[in-house]
Amino acid sequence: TPSFSRSVLAICDANLPAATLERLARLGAEARVPVWFEPVSVAKAVKGARPPHPWHLISPNWDELLALLGRPPEALPESGMEIPLQVLRTLAAAREAGLAEYILLTLGPLGALLAVPQLPTSPTLNCTQTFDMPNALQCAAGDIPPLEPR
Repeated sequence: TPSFSRSVLAICDANLPAATLERLARLGAEARVPVWFEPVSVAKAVKGARPPHPWHLISPNWDELLALLGRPPEALPESGMEIPLQVLRTLAAAREAGLAEYILLTLGPLGALLAVPQLPTSPTLNCTQTFDMPNALQCAAGDIPPLEPR
């Protein structure tokens, strides 16, 4: 659609029907418009779990991320003010599943963690290897990359 192709960013949430979400993901890829998916709730998150093209960005909380991966709910692991390794591994699984290029995971009192394809000041974060905690935390503390058309 002509108006969609002139967009800079499309934001959609899981209150939309699954067919509409799939269409938006497809249109975004075709028009090279980044599409941001907001899961809204655990029950509705699954509607965005299998887009025809990866979302540009998703912004789930812990429970919504687990739902997007088809996993049962579990308590957010506690480890003081550090990001638990289990959270980083789950983010890696989401990246490997092709859910999105960027994942902004909200973690309640721990803040938020942004998983990006490549860190701005570091080599590519290889999600198949053990996470280096300082590099992983740099995802959250570093500059947020601009939303650029693909």
